[in-house]
Amino acid sequence: KSELSDWNTLGHQGIADYVIRCQEESGKASNEEKLATIFNQLPDTPLEAVSTFIEHIQPGAALTQSILLKLNTAVSEEKVSANQISALLRAASQCPETEEKIAALNSVLNSRYGTEAEVIAALASRCWASLQYPELLQPFLEKLAINPTGQECFNRIMADLMFIPTLRALTLQQFRSPERSDALSRAIGGMFGDGFL
Repeated sequence: KSELSDWNTLGHQGIADYVIRCQEESGKASNEEKLATIFNQLPDTPLEAVSTFIEHIQPGAALTQSILLKLNTAVSEEKVSANQISALLRAASQCPETEEKIAALNSVLNSRYGTEAEVIAALASRCWASLQYPELLQPFLEKLAINPTGQECFNRIMADLMFIPTLRALTLQQFRSPERSDALSRAIGGMFGDGFL
């Protein structure tokens, strides 16, 4: 049996310990380097578990590259669940803010996953620092405005984001943009009242 198919003998605590040790070890064969090597080969269930634990560390360059590659591949193939995309977003949340990361997050928003509640929630709660980039914030707000959960989801997520000072100012700029969609205008009106804009 290969090591990758024997994952189910390892409990969640064991996976968490392994991931946390990624930052404690260094050298030729560190846990992080091993994880970066196998990350894209993990079956769905352990991939999701590992991804949710990665959000608690700051991945190095090799692991960051593996996470973003897996995220891009999953989005382009459109064969995985929104839950897996959400888990990968959580893993990507602590990756350095690079053009590659912003592009990967943008590809999620521009995919069929862009309006899924768990994906929107992961972007808002875990990747909020990346939303400071206008090229990501604008499409995020547009997708949030048309999410299938409706106005309540828009209101809850915006209420949380408006407490982050940097995002508050940037969001208000986007709200006042003449290029915003009718859907976003309606969602803003639904939250603040029609007289807000």
